[in-house]
Amino acid sequence: MAKWQTLTPTIERVLTRQGDPCRGYYRMRAEPVDAADFAGNSFALVDLCPLGAYTELIVPMQLEAGQPVVARFRKATREVDLGFARGASAMHGVDVKLAPSQNAIYSIHWDNDGLDKQGVLQLKECAVDAYVLNTKSNTFDWDTRLTKQATRGYCQTLRRQAH
Repeated sequence: MAKWQTLTPTIERVLTRQGDPCRGYYRMRAEPVDAADFAGNSFALVDLCPLGAYTELIVPMQLEAGQPVVARFRKATREVDLGFARGASAMHGVDVKLAPSQNAIYSIHWDNDGLDKQGVLQLKECAVDAYVLNTKSNTFDWDTRLTKQATRGYCQTLRRQAH
């Protein structure tokens, strides 16, 4: 994480060259919020700016030849823009997580109807999209099997945490 924090000015320059991801509404802050090494590469999730009422724009980045670049996602199956969102309200939530043991990045979202009489979270919707690093193309590819597995595990954990 420390190496990514020292790269903050470089991260800002890299992202500014691609246009203003904060669309002039907010000042870019480019703060690494998580980092991990997997598949022989260093990756980080970088918090750029607020997206709205309860979310932040998070951009996955990786080091190539010691320089930060935006991680690439293969768009054949699932569309992924520059980044993901992270945040939660009382009824909705979105998150993005590094999963180094799976060489993956998880994009998570959920909606709920609140708690039932026993205090159990009543999820209307909960899903994870799992993108696995393809080391040949150096892209993250959407993975059906891991998506199903991660959705099942994460959503069960979310329900248990409500108690």
